[in-house]
Amino acid sequence: MLNHARGVAVWVKSCYISPHFNATAQIFFGIDHMARRRPLNPLNGITLEMMLEQLVAHMGWEAMGEEVPIRCFTHDPSVPSSLKFLRKTPWARTKVEWLYRNRQKQMNLQPPEIETDGA
Repeated sequence: MLNHARGVAVWVKSCYISPHFNATAQIFFGIDHMARRRPLNPLNGITLEMMLEQLVAHMGWEAMGEEVPIRCFTHDPSVPSSLKFLRKTPWARTKVEWLYRNRQKQMNLQPPEIETDGA
């Protein structure tokens, strides 16, 4: 497709526009990546506390300790102590987020609805 902009011919791919496409060109062609319907992060809107509570309700502490072998799941587990540890330890939090994402379908959980303006 050939577009004429300010007297200069600009070629545009018919369907796919790279995410690295020039921001000025995105504005010119009416592409607004800020108004996406779904966020790029699938855990957007889900707090660590929500993840823990849902995992505990679905799996229990013992199974969580087997899947993610960290002390806060195996020795005297509780949500507050686990939250404290996971907030200070990025590698452990990543493992818990991974576990939550992998168990989401089994728990029949849907990502939270994101409200969009106008669309």
